[in-house]
Amino acid sequence: ETITTPTWVDKVWYFKQRETNSSFRLADAVAYGQERQALLVLKELLLDYREKEMIIGSLVRQMRLIALNLSGEGQEVSKSQFLQAKVQEQAKNWSFRKLRSALVYLLKTDLWLKQGKLSAETLLTNLTIDLCRISKAS
Repeated sequence: ETITTPTWVDKVWYFKQRETNSSFRLADAVAYGQERQALLVLKELLLDYREKEMIIGSLVRQMRLIALNLSGEGQEVSKSQFLQAKVQEQAKNWSFRKLRSALVYLLKTDLWLKQGKLSAETLLTNLTIDLCRISKAS
């Protein structure tokens, strides 16, 4: 007896593939200071022209979540205990001084992207490297 595969199977697989290289995954890799992983995810994201705007937004959001955690407002991060625990773990690499530096890089990159100073690939690659190094700095 044969079983007919439902039509949604391919769609779910595609969704899960895209999910593995989301801008949120990039933000997590940056927050942990995982430069190699972040650059691999970024490379995939840059193939989709829509992702460029999402990348900056996701990174800013991640810095905000870390700032909330550092301020002692970890419960404000999310209702999800999993997300709260993940951000708490990421916050161990960060301080307010590091966050300030990261936000300056994010602001400059966003401005330069909008002004077209350099290619999006160059700007976002440099931003990813800089943020990962800030995360790993003592």
